[in-house]
Amino acid sequence: MKTYIFHALIVLAITLLHHQIGASAQNFDIGLNYGMLGDNLPKPTEVVKLYQKYGIGKMRIFAPDPATLEALRNSNIELSMGIANELLPTLAASEANAERWYNGFMAPYINDVIFSYITVGNEIVPGEFAQYIVPVMRNLQTILDENNLAGIRVSTVVATSVLGTSYPPSQGNFTTDARATMIDILKFLNDTSSPLLDQCLSLFRGGGGS
Repeated sequence: MKTYIFHALIVLAITLLHHQIGASAQNFDIGLNYGMLGDNLPKPTEVVKLYQKYGIGKMRIFAPDPATLEALRNSNIELSMGIANELLPTLAASEANAERWYNGFMAPYINDVIFSYITVGNEIVPGEFAQYIVPVMRNLQTILDENNLAGIRVSTVVATSVLGTSYPPSQGNFTTDARATMIDILKFLNDTSSPLLDQCLSLFRGGGGS
């Protein structure tokens, strides 16, 4: 039963996307968040098969999960992998800590899993962990550069609530609480040609994404 429910949710998500996009949906590159909070969820291998069955080419997970990473080997599914908010202070503290994270959760899979994005934190601007985002992004970027992994983008995921003014776009601005952090984030993203991502992993701005 659990697989059928999960299967139905995927079908529903794709149906809604097709309805929104219309005839162009056949050529639309679909991605779905893979949430793992719940009871009696299907195994990652079953989830990956469902992604493949319905032509879902992109997956987002909110934190590394070894079983999912194993299931993604040679699947041709592009992965956006998050870092849990509470882990950011540790990874910001030193490049060595960030390297241990990389060695544990990326290095063993780097030849068989397509990593597109590493997302540092999830919707934590403004907040207690926001100050650690840029230091973690810098540490990870250094490690990726040292391993010749320029194709993997480092970014963060923000809620649209960081925008104090969103319309008209020419007058867009961040909220007072978020502004200083967002300016630092955008400077990093501009330097690395990486996009800023919202909670649906759609792009706020150009750069390395498309």
